[in-house]
Amino acid sequence: MSDNTHASSEAHHLRRLLEEVRSKQQALSHLRQRREDAVAQLVTPGLDRIEWEELAGLVRELDRQIDEAEQEISGLRKEEQTLKSRLPPPPLGRPATSPRVDPLAPRSEHWEADKAALPDTVPVQYHTSEKASLLSSASNIAAPVVQDAEGYDLIPDPLEARNSAEFVTALEKLRLWAGSPSFRTMARRSGRSASWLCGALKQQEKLPKYELLMAFLSGCGITDKETVQRWVTAWRRLSISSTVTAADPPFSSAANPVR
Repeated sequence: MSDNTHASSEAHHLRRLLEEVRSKQQALSHLRQRREDAVAQLVTPGLDRIEWEELAGLVRELDRQIDEAEQEISGLRKEEQTLKSRLPPPPLGRPATSPRVDPLAPRSEHWEADKAALPDTVPVQYHTSEKASLLSSASNIAAPVVQDAEGYDLIPDPLEARNSAEFVTALEKLRLWAGSPSFRTMARRSGRSASWLCGALKQQEKLPKYELLMAFLSGCGITDKETVQRWVTAWRRLSISSTVTAADPPFSSAANPVR
């Protein structure tokens, strides 16, 4: 195969790849819109428990699909960069086109565009890594949640939970109260993985681990000491209660048979 034929094949593959990226970005926008609609329905007055749990389950499923779609697009973008690196340079006398910044592309793609515009006198790696570090540090700081207006107290009270299922439901309502941040956003705020944080809402038959609770609160932007104390106190009360209930009684009939 000649060089021209090979380059033509690579260019055709790149065009098809870009079309696939564009299609997946449109699907991702649709998923995000569906999630916004579902979150809006969650705060509709008059919902019963079954309707609320169905909508909350839909939001969790859409979060999972959004996360998968973002990962797929990220993978396609990496393949796109690899293909572009294989293409021959533009002919002499023809100005090279500047990289197109797609507003729907992952943030890392914007860094690639910024990197191309940096002066050659300063190492590109320094600028890219420094910018990534600054953005990462800023995003890991949980922005405090806007409190309710005076006279309103809509934040869920974890101390009302009587068992682990009600505690997990309260966590789910807390996330909704905090603006329903995506698990990816919560992961950036807390420094934990999105899948690990999602696990806090998956098992209602047992309490989440203490570390998971604290990361979940941080991901929701809960920073004030009093609110954190209420959640920790509720977690400790239920944890101690479940431990005592599961333990054997100190004086069982087997150990003290009736004579």
